[in-house]
Amino acid sequence: MAASTTLCCPCSERHITKPSEYWCSECEEAICNDCQEHHRVFKATRIHELIPIDKTLIESRRTDKLIWKVLERKELHLAEIQQRRNQINKHLDKLENEIKQDLEKKEGQCKKSIQSILSSVEEKKNFITEYQTNLQSNNMFRSSTFL
Repeated sequence: MAASTTLCCPCSERHITKPSEYWCSECEEAICNDCQEHHRVFKATRIHELIPIDKTLIESRRTDKLIWKVLERKELHLAEIQQRRNQINKHLDKLENEIKQDLEKKEGQCKKSIQSILSSVEEKKNFITEYQTNLQSNNMFRSSTFL
């Protein structure tokens, strides 16, 4: 953007030194008061918007302030997002730990149940083995008695 000490671009091309008073946003050139009259008359540049340099600087400052506000808000929103993410992560970590503890507890209960069933099966196996032994003994006793 042009500053108040900027020289008129068309005049500078003709080796004339004049301070600029307007800024043409289409041409992106600083223009003095005399050249702005020509600029407004020529068919090619007639529709260009000429902004007084003072207004340009004010608008530039306003734009800068708006940009800073947007950047500040962006930072605030990013910080808030990060804070929420941390809260969510803490909650998920807590849930994960609760689930792990529950699984370990249930695993222990299942192991106890399996041990209990295996003990019962072992007892029944021993009981069946004992019955088989007694039955064989009885069968041998009967066969020796009948002989």
